[in-house]
Order: sequence, then C-alpha cells, then structure tokens
Amino acid sequence: MPDLPRMIFHDFLGNNNLYYNAIPTLPFLTKKEGTDIFKPIEKYTGINEGKSYFIILPDRKADLGYLRKNYPLGKSSEFKNPLGDLLFYLFEK
Repeated sequence: MPDLPRMIFHDFLGNNNLYYNAIPTLPFLTKKEGTDIFKPIEKYTGINEGKSYFIILPDRKADLGYLRKNYPLGKSSEFKNPLGDLLFYLFEK
C-alpha cells in the first residue's frame, strides 16, 4: 500500500467479502478510519468535498469509471501482485 497522507479521507469500495473494516491492518497503516461503501458510488451521498483517496476492488471497476467521469482532474493507479494480477485501484480526488 502506498504511503497515503494521514489527514486525508479514505473510502473503500469493496464487497461483502473484503472491506475496510474487515482488514485490521488498514486503519493501522493509514492512521485513519475509512468508510466502507457497499452500494454503487453514484448512489452514495457521503463523498467528502476535500481531498480523498478511494481504494477500489477490481469487481467494482464501474465505480472507478464514475469517479473518473465526475472528477476529471483525479488520478488513478493500479496495484498488482508480483505475478501481475490486479489487486486494487487507487483513485485520488
């Protein structure tokens, strides 16, 4: 996981099997509580107006498209394991 700024809001777009609060090391690594977003991002009304990082699992790729469209100045990155398999996307708004 990249070294995310400590005072930035973190949102996790996961699923019922993998989500922010299911991974005890994430709050430790980020030094911040995160928000789990289970519904499609376009239906979520709690997006922070300030700087935010969205961790997006591959099965939620459609949400990445929504973020790119609505925050065109945002930056997205892909993170892969050593075998080249996609682990997650990171979108910085």
